[in-house]
Amino acid sequence: DDGVAAVLAGNIEQEVIGTMEYLRRLGFLESESLEILVVAAQEVKEVLDLARFRVGSYQVLTPLDVADMLGLQQAALSADRFGDVVMAAWFGASKKRVLRFNTAYGEKLAKFYGARRALKVVGILIALGLLGMAALNVKNMIVASGAASDIEKQSAPQQQEVAKLQKSLDGLDKDVAFKSAVVTVNDVYLKGTASPMVFAREFARYASDNFRVETITWDTGAAPVSNNAAGGTPMVAGALQVKMELDVYGNYADVEALTNAADAYIENLKTNMTDYTITADPYNWIKGSSESMEISFDQKAENSTASVGERSITLNFTSKTAGGAPAAGTPGDPMGMPGGAPGMP
Repeated sequence: DDGVAAVLAGNIEQEVIGTMEYLRRLGFLESESLEILVVAAQEVKEVLDLARFRVGSYQVLTPLDVADMLGLQQAALSADRFGDVVMAAWFGASKKRVLRFNTAYGEKLAKFYGARRALKVVGILIALGLLGMAALNVKNMIVASGAASDIEKQSAPQQQEVAKLQKSLDGLDKDVAFKSAVVTVNDVYLKGTASPMVFAREFARYASDNFRVETITWDTGAAPVSNNAAGGTPMVAGALQVKMELDVYGNYADVEALTNAADAYIENLKTNMTDYTITADPYNWIKGSSESMEISFDQKAENSTASVGERSITLNFTSKTAGGAPAAGTPGDPMGMPGGAPGMP
């Protein structure tokens, strides 16, 4: 009834006055900054007057109003007079602790469990780091193994070359006497002298497709001398003489064009092969050229159709330095050097 509601409202007002007095003694806050929130029944709310208190703000809510504000459906009804159920439902539905009641011992236990949890986290992080480093090392090992395999494959040809060189080096100490004799023969008879091999290499640089070698013969002009302390037959070097026959290829308008081409080729040899004196025999396509230098137009027309076999030139080369091979028909030296000057048909 209204009397009970008034009594309850008076009790609430007395509690507010006592609380404010207690805060004032502590020098806590000024009255204007206080906020008052009261949860009471609807009939108490109607008779409760908090406006007479000099506070910052105040609010009176019923249990149903609190349930609606907290979103707790069916936690309170309009006829409920107390808010205990609503407050308990709110505490239970909260994900975090709203009111913490703990002792000093409980605080120490909480710190201990927190430290242990931190150690577990640190241990997990260290384990993950070690696992990552191990995985990275495995990856590096795989990459290094592949690189080593590639290097081994690339070095295989070089290893074969090294093996060949080693094999060649192993044979250097064999047949030393024979090799020394060969070097001595080269120094005595061949070094610094004209030889068919040297001539062939030099002539090859000026070879032409229109003038092809058919036959070649040579003579070094060497002669044996006596009084050889070694018991052999040394040679006195003479001038290297080479005779070469070349067939002439190509299409030429007449004998004069053919003759001009041959003259130009011989002149080119004389200009470049300066270590040799070069002469040419009369051309075989000019009839009677050895008896007379006059050629009629009829002779030119007659010889302009000569075949390749009938168009050849003979060149004679004489070296300006001494030759180094044994002369034709002379015996060889103690090392088995050939005695005759070969011909190369």
